Amino acid sequence: GAAPADLSALFNDALREFKLGRRGGLEELLLRTGPQWNSLSEATALQVLRAMEQLAKEDPVGALPPLLPWLWQLADEDIVKLAVPSSLATSLVATLRAVPPDAAASLAAGNLPILISTFEWLWGLVSQPSPQRPPPPSAPAKTAAAPQHKPPVSPGSGAAQLQRQPAPIRTSPAQSQADAHQANTPRSLHRRRASRDGIDAMQAQLNAMQAELVNSPRVRG
Repeated sequence: GAAPADLSALFNDALREFKLGRRGGLEELLLRTGPQWNSLSEATALQVLRAMEQLAKEDPVGALPPLLPWLWQLADEDIVKLAVPSSLATSLVATLRAVPPDAAASLAAGNLPILISTFEWLWGLVSQPSPQRPPPPSAPAKTAAAPQHKPPVSPGSGAAQLQRQPAPIRTSPAQSQADAHQANTPRSLHRRRASRDGIDAMQAQLNAMQAELVNSPRVRG
Protein backbone atom coordinates (compact mmCIF):
# COMPACT_ATOMS: atom_id res chain seq x y z
CA GLY A 1 0.00 0.00 0.00
CA ALA A 2 1.01 3.60 -0.50
CA ALA A 3 2.69 5.47 2.32
CA PRO A 4 0.64 8.21 4.01
CA ALA A 5 2.65 10.95 2.25
CA ASP A 6 1.99 9.31 -1.12
CA LEU A 7 -1.70 8.94 -0.32
CA SER A 8 -1.97 12.60 0.64
CA ALA A 9 -0.30 13.58 -2.63
CA LEU A 10 -2.66 11.33 -4.61
CA PHE A 11 -5.72 12.77 -2.89
CA ASN A 12 -4.53 16.36 -3.23
CA ASP A 13 -4.05 15.83 -6.97
CA ALA A 14 -7.51 14.26 -7.25
CA LEU A 15 -9.04 17.12 -5.24
CA ARG A 16 -7.48 19.69 -7.59
CA GLU A 17 -9.03 17.85 -10.54
CA PHE A 18 -12.34 17.66 -8.67
CA LYS A 19 -12.40 21.44 -8.23
CA LEU A 20 -11.93 21.79 -12.00
CA GLY A 21 -15.03 19.67 -12.57
CA ARG A 22 -13.30 16.36 -13.26
CA ARG A 23 -14.94 13.99 -10.78
CA GLY A 24 -13.78 10.58 -11.96
CA GLY A 25 -10.27 10.65 -10.50
CA LEU A 26 -11.42 11.25 -6.94
CA GLU A 27 -14.25 8.72 -7.15
CA GLU A 28 -11.91 6.01 -8.47
CA LEU A 29 -9.29 6.82 -5.81
CA LEU A 30 -11.87 6.60 -3.01
CA LEU A 31 -12.94 3.20 -4.29
CA ARG A 32 -9.44 1.88 -5.00
CA THR A 33 -7.86 2.79 -1.65
CA GLY A 34 -10.83 2.16 0.65
CA PRO A 35 -11.22 4.25 3.82
CA GLN A 36 -7.94 6.02 4.65
CA TRP A 37 -8.96 8.85 7.00
CA ASN A 38 -6.04 8.30 9.36
CA SER A 39 -3.50 8.40 6.51
CA LEU A 40 -4.58 11.90 5.45
CA SER A 41 -3.80 15.21 7.08
CA GLU A 42 -6.76 16.86 8.77
CA ALA A 43 -6.91 19.56 6.07
CA THR A 44 -6.92 16.98 3.26
CA ALA A 45 -9.43 14.77 5.08
CA LEU A 46 -11.86 17.67 5.47
CA GLN A 47 -11.48 18.55 1.77
CA VAL A 48 -12.24 14.92 0.91
CA LEU A 49 -15.32 14.99 3.15
CA ARG A 50 -16.56 18.22 1.52
CA ALA A 51 -16.08 16.64 -1.91
CA MET A 52 -18.00 13.55 -0.76
CA GLU A 53 -20.85 15.74 0.42
CA GLN A 54 -20.94 17.45 -2.99
CA LEU A 55 -20.86 14.12 -4.85
CA ALA A 56 -23.67 12.71 -2.71
CA LYS A 57 -25.74 15.82 -3.29
CA GLU A 58 -25.28 15.77 -7.08
CA ASP A 59 -25.75 12.03 -7.66
CA PRO A 60 -26.73 10.08 -4.54
CA VAL A 61 -27.50 6.82 -6.32
CA GLY A 62 -24.31 6.74 -8.38
CA ALA A 63 -21.87 8.35 -5.95
CA LEU A 64 -22.84 6.91 -2.58
CA PRO A 65 -21.75 3.23 -2.95
CA PRO A 66 -18.00 3.99 -3.03
CA LEU A 67 -18.45 6.69 -0.35
CA LEU A 68 -20.28 4.55 2.20
CA PRO A 69 -17.26 2.54 3.47
CA TRP A 70 -15.49 5.86 4.11
CA LEU A 71 -18.53 7.31 5.86
CA TRP A 72 -19.01 4.22 8.06
CA GLN A 73 -15.38 4.39 9.17
CA LEU A 74 -15.76 8.12 9.89
CA ALA A 75 -18.78 7.28 12.06
CA ASP A 76 -16.63 5.03 14.29
CA GLU A 77 -14.97 7.38 16.76
CA ASP A 78 -12.81 4.51 18.05
CA ILE A 79 -11.03 4.48 14.67
CA VAL A 80 -11.26 8.04 13.34
CA LYS A 81 -11.09 11.23 15.36
CA LEU A 82 -11.62 13.99 12.80
CA ALA A 83 -12.82 17.38 14.03
CA VAL A 84 -15.63 18.04 11.55
CA PRO A 85 -16.87 21.67 11.55
CA SER A 86 -20.51 21.94 12.55
CA SER A 87 -21.46 23.57 9.23
CA LEU A 88 -20.05 20.62 7.26
CA ALA A 89 -21.57 18.09 9.69
CA THR A 90 -25.01 19.68 9.36
CA SER A 91 -24.73 19.90 5.56
CA LEU A 92 -23.60 16.27 5.18
CA VAL A 93 -26.41 14.94 7.37
CA ALA A 94 -28.95 17.03 5.43
CA THR A 95 -27.57 15.68 2.13
CA LEU A 96 -27.81 12.07 3.33
CA ARG A 97 -31.34 12.68 4.61
CA ALA A 98 -32.31 13.99 1.16
CA VAL A 99 -31.41 10.71 -0.57
CA PRO A 100 -34.65 9.41 -2.16
CA PRO A 101 -36.19 6.60 -0.05
CA ASP A 102 -36.10 4.07 -2.88
CA ALA A 103 -32.40 4.76 -3.43
CA ALA A 104 -31.66 4.67 0.30
CA ALA A 105 -33.35 1.27 0.60
CA SER A 106 -30.99 -0.21 -2.00
CA LEU A 107 -27.84 1.21 -0.38
CA ALA A 108 -25.96 -0.72 2.30
CA ALA A 109 -28.83 -3.12 2.88
CA GLY A 110 -31.01 -0.29 4.14
CA ASN A 111 -28.50 0.87 6.75
CA LEU A 112 -28.36 4.49 5.55
CA PRO A 113 -30.77 5.71 8.29
CA ILE A 114 -28.51 4.10 10.91
CA LEU A 115 -25.47 5.87 9.44
CA ILE A 116 -27.32 9.20 9.51
CA SER A 117 -28.39 8.73 13.12
CA THR A 118 -24.85 7.71 14.11
CA PHE A 119 -23.50 10.95 12.65
CA GLU A 120 -26.19 12.95 14.44
CA TRP A 121 -25.15 11.45 17.78
CA LEU A 122 -21.42 11.72 17.03
CA TRP A 123 -21.60 15.37 16.01
CA GLY A 124 -24.11 16.48 18.62
CA LEU A 125 -26.90 17.21 16.13
CA VAL A 126 -29.54 15.50 18.31
CA SER A 127 -30.74 17.03 21.55
CA GLN A 128 -30.83 14.43 24.30
CA PRO A 129 -32.53 14.50 27.70
CA SER A 130 -29.98 13.98 30.46
CA PRO A 131 -29.97 10.33 31.64
CA GLN A 132 -29.86 11.51 35.25
CA ARG A 133 -32.76 13.93 34.80
CA PRO A 134 -35.50 12.46 32.60
CA PRO A 135 -38.37 14.71 31.49
CA PRO A 136 -40.85 15.16 34.35
CA PRO A 137 -44.30 13.56 34.02
CA SER A 138 -45.81 17.04 33.79
CA ALA A 139 -44.20 17.58 30.38
CA PRO A 140 -46.18 15.35 27.99
CA ALA A 141 -44.75 16.99 24.86
CA LYS A 142 -41.19 16.07 25.76
CA THR A 143 -42.21 12.62 26.90
CA ALA A 144 -44.01 11.96 23.63
CA ALA A 145 -40.97 13.08 21.66
CA ALA A 146 -38.54 11.01 23.71
CA PRO A 147 -38.41 7.94 21.41
CA GLN A 148 -36.82 9.94 18.61
CA HIS A 149 -33.87 10.74 20.89
CA LYS A 150 -33.01 7.11 21.49
CA PRO A 151 -30.12 5.84 19.35
CA PRO A 152 -31.38 3.63 16.53
CA VAL A 153 -30.44 -0.02 16.67
CA SER A 154 -29.60 -2.15 13.68
CA PRO A 155 -31.88 -5.22 13.59
CA GLY A 156 -29.89 -8.26 14.50
CA SER A 157 -26.93 -6.26 15.74
CA GLY A 158 -27.41 -7.43 19.29
CA ALA A 159 -27.34 -3.84 20.51
CA ALA A 160 -31.05 -3.95 21.29
CA GLN A 161 -30.48 -6.86 23.64
CA LEU A 162 -27.52 -5.10 25.23
CA GLN A 163 -29.53 -1.94 25.74
CA ARG A 164 -32.35 -3.84 27.44
CA GLN A 165 -29.98 -5.87 29.59
CA PRO A 166 -26.74 -4.00 30.36
CA ALA A 167 -23.79 -6.29 30.97
CA PRO A 168 -23.09 -7.03 34.65
CA ILE A 169 -20.45 -4.73 36.05
CA ARG A 170 -17.40 -6.71 37.16
CA THR A 171 -16.09 -4.11 39.58
CA SER A 172 -16.26 -3.44 43.29
CA PRO A 173 -19.49 -1.89 44.60
CA ALA A 174 -17.51 1.27 45.35
CA GLN A 175 -16.98 1.88 41.63
CA SER A 176 -20.46 0.77 40.62
CA GLN A 177 -22.71 3.19 38.81
CA ALA A 178 -20.37 5.77 37.35
CA ASP A 179 -18.43 3.04 35.58
CA ALA A 180 -21.62 1.25 34.59
CA HIS A 181 -22.98 4.39 33.02
CA GLN A 182 -19.77 5.08 31.11
CA ALA A 183 -19.42 1.53 29.77
CA ASN A 184 -23.04 0.77 28.95
CA THR A 185 -24.69 3.95 27.76
CA PRO A 186 -26.96 3.32 24.79
CA ARG A 187 -24.95 5.96 22.96
CA SER A 188 -21.60 4.17 23.26
CA LEU A 189 -23.13 0.76 22.54
CA HIS A 190 -24.97 2.15 19.56
CA ARG A 191 -21.92 3.80 18.08
CA ARG A 192 -19.72 0.74 18.31
CA ARG A 193 -22.34 -1.77 17.17
CA ALA A 194 -23.81 0.35 14.36
CA SER A 195 -20.38 1.29 13.03
CA ARG A 196 -19.13 -2.29 13.04
CA ASP A 197 -22.34 -3.55 11.43
CA GLY A 198 -22.17 -0.89 8.76
CA ILE A 199 -18.53 -1.56 7.95
CA ASP A 200 -19.24 -5.31 7.71
CA ALA A 201 -22.26 -4.70 5.51
CA MET A 202 -20.24 -2.58 3.11
CA GLN A 203 -17.09 -4.73 2.91
CA ALA A 204 -18.42 -7.27 0.41
CA GLN A 205 -19.82 -4.51 -1.79
CA LEU A 206 -16.52 -2.61 -1.64
CA ASN A 207 -14.52 -5.73 -2.56
CA ALA A 208 -16.74 -6.39 -5.56
CA MET A 209 -16.47 -2.79 -6.74
CA GLN A 210 -12.70 -2.78 -6.31
CA ALA A 211 -12.43 -5.96 -8.38
CA GLU A 212 -14.58 -4.41 -11.09
CA LEU A 213 -12.45 -1.26 -11.08
CA VAL A 214 -9.15 -3.17 -11.29
CA ASN A 215 -10.46 -5.27 -14.19
CA SER A 216 -11.81 -2.34 -16.21
CA PRO A 217 -9.81 -1.50 -19.38
CA ARG A 218 -9.87 2.22 -18.56
CA VAL A 219 -7.92 1.72 -15.34
CA ARG A 220 -5.58 -0.97 -16.71
CA GLY A 221 -4.57 1.26 -19.58
